[in-house]
Amino acid sequence: MNEIQFDLIRRYPRNIFRIAMGALLLAVVAYFLIKQIEYFSTTHLIIFTLGGLYYLLMGLGINPITVWGKAYIKVSQSIIAIKPSMFSKENSFDWTNIKEAQIKVTGIRFLFNQGEPYELDFGKLDEESIQELKQAVIAISKEKGIKLG
Repeated sequence: MNEIQFDLIRRYPRNIFRIAMGALLLAVVAYFLIKQIEYFSTTHLIIFTLGGLYYLLMGLGINPITVWGKAYIKVSQSIIAIKPSMFSKENSFDWTNIKEAQIKVTGIRFLFNQGEPYELDFGKLDEESIQELKQAVIAISKEKGIKLG
């Protein structure tokens, strides 16, 4: 089995309304800059520019949060690495240290030879990714002789 990775940062579908709103905000900023109208301060123009770029990116299906960090689950033959949010640190577990994997409806609970158990929540995954993750954990657990619960 090759390494699989699941991105936990939400993807947005293309949205014409958001694209139009972003373009409109950027057009307003361009108009005020070209005509040199001093009705808005520089702070307002910067806020409108950032808002326009944000709406434009979201409308194109690009999540701007990916600039600041990542959130993922990586499963390979040697380790399972979990970074549940972009603000948390990565938890990496070697398959040889896992004694039991309990697959439940809401997540997977890993019990270790030593240390506290770890609960992997399915909350940020879609149904297809959940099934693929479960199959990968089951296959590797059987291969490594890890008890399934």
